[in-house]
Amino acid sequence: MITINGEDFALASRAFAHGRTKVVYVPGVGTDCGRYQILPAAGRIVARASLGLPGNAFVVVWVGELDRNKRPEDALAAIRCLSQEDLTRMVMLGSGSRDREVADLTVWHGLEGIVSLAGWVSNVAEYLSASDVFLSTSSREGLPRNVMEAMATGLPVVAYDIRGCNDLVVDGETGFLVPFGDVRGLADKLAWLAQHPDERHQMGEAGRRRIEETFSLEAVLPQMKTIYQNELGRKGV
Repeated sequence: MITINGEDFALASRAFAHGRTKVVYVPGVGTDCGRYQILPAAGRIVARASLGLPGNAFVVVWVGELDRNKRPEDALAAIRCLSQEDLTRMVMLGSGSRDREVADLTVWHGLEGIVSLAGWVSNVAEYLSASDVFLSTSSREGLPRNVMEAMATGLPVVAYDIRGCNDLVVDGETGFLVPFGDVRGLADKLAWLAQHPDERHQMGEAGRRRIEETFSLEAVLPQMKTIYQNELGRKGV
């Protein structure tokens, strides 16, 4: 059995401790880091102009399906705490069963002009490159690809301390993890990152290195190859 996060590996290892099933851990299916760029400041301004984002704003990006599990309402509530800052913006990429509800919540929070609901887009990488921070509000994950892609783009990540996210994000080094449901905590970490651009960039660079070293295609595929070769060899294939 192949598992892709620490919690599942621990659970499966206990469950099959006395059986014939072998449990192994591989850090995901691999991220193609070549698809994601860390843009210099001038390049980010150009990218923002092409996407209709203000060049001098602190831009938070959120990516996911608009459903109960992804908890987009928590993202809106966190940004509402920052909305007194004129230069804070959030762009939400994705659609789902809660499209109308999220649009209504945006209005209810008074976030028109601050939050942009872009819907489903094919150029997620461009939005990531144009942003400052990635926000995840999921309640449940395996090993979230959106977080890996954000880190590969050099973005610090603010997320709930849940399975999958805590496999990727090193708290205080590549971003911040807060207790699940702590919207105020999300807002506080976003505010800190907005106020500390040098540390923000350092965290983003550390995140990129972490993906390259542990979660990239180059890191993961040899592990997968070895697992399958060993299994085929064991069976005499």
